[in-house]
Amino acid sequence: MKGGSSASWFSFDPSQNQGWATGYTAGLILKHAVRVNENEPMMGVQVELNWVQRGWSDKIDSTTKYTRRLHYLELPFMTHAMWGHKNTKIIANLGPSISYLVSSRDSIQSISDLEHNSYYQKEIEKPWLAGLALGVGLQRTTAIGTFQLEARITQSLNSIMTKRQQVLSASNTNITVTAAYLLELRPK
Repeated sequence: MKGGSSASWFSFDPSQNQGWATGYTAGLILKHAVRVNENEPMMGVQVELNWVQRGWSDKIDSTTKYTRRLHYLELPFMTHAMWGHKNTKIIANLGPSISYLVSSRDSIQSISDLEHNSYYQKEIEKPWLAGLALGVGLQRTTAIGTFQLEARITQSLNSIMTKRQQVLSASNTNITVTAAYLLELRPK
């Protein structure tokens, strides 16, 4: 199990005057790693099922702001590597990630039609995000389980909007910082 915070930003073309949106993330981790020999790092795979809040905010003027909050189910499938001593290790994760939009909420104060972007208060047209994830962190094994801290950046490779919404591209950059508690499942 893992949980933490996220910071998200969408790169729009044409560009918008926007800011980062903060949120939460939580999920389940399944990983398998083996050591080929004592001089090599442990290598393996790590698969996760995460709930991630993403979004952005447009700064319309000094008093008006548009905010979009997106909730995704995310499935990263990553190569997992660990280096270090018996109980404390540095970890690195790298691999593809796919996310599906579960819900979307936006809020805006009243504005004139001149200030209205075409995606305000409209549905997101493309619910899937495909991207690459890179994470680094520390893992500590104790008598009661394994604890893991990780910082990760995920960059989407596709857009969530179409040209019909007068946006050529809207790709996501998401940064998460998480703490995880892992139980080891070993056959007796």
